Amino acid sequence: MGTDAVRRVVTGSDASGRSFFASDGPAPARGPYVSDVWGSESVVQLPSDGRSPGVAATFPSAGGFRFSVVRFAAGRDVALHRSDTIDYGVVLSGEIWLEVDGGSETLLRPGDTVVQCGARHGWHNRSAEPCAMAFALVGAAPEA
Repeated sequence: MGTDAVRRVVTGSDASGRSFFASDGPAPARGPYVSDVWGSESVVQLPSDGRSPGVAATFPSAGGFRFSVVRFAAGRDVALHRSDTIDYGVVLSGEIWLEVDGGSETLLRPGDTVVQCGARHGWHNRSAEPCAMAFALVGAAPEA
């Protein structure tokens, strides 16, 4: 997966419960590295007509969610950071190093998954190839 647009196919249901394709096209892009596939700031009511809730923030608030595809260019580093989310990630292509506090790292390859529970972490693509990952983020309540 290079810098091509991520195709997003969305289904919906009409008032009678009949399903249909609500849209089929590129997912909205946030710069060259992130495709924002879907998200909401609250629990979604079903049936849904498949219209995008049009979220604006990168990270969801408690109870919200995001689904994105992120590309890490060859040689790209993302410094240690954290968010009030549970992150589910899967490597789609390439490879990437995941770093946590203290400099501990692990190498992730296609098919590998990661669950981040609000931990500080950073990403390092030390290869000559880009890496693509899919992420689902679920907003969590921060410690009071």
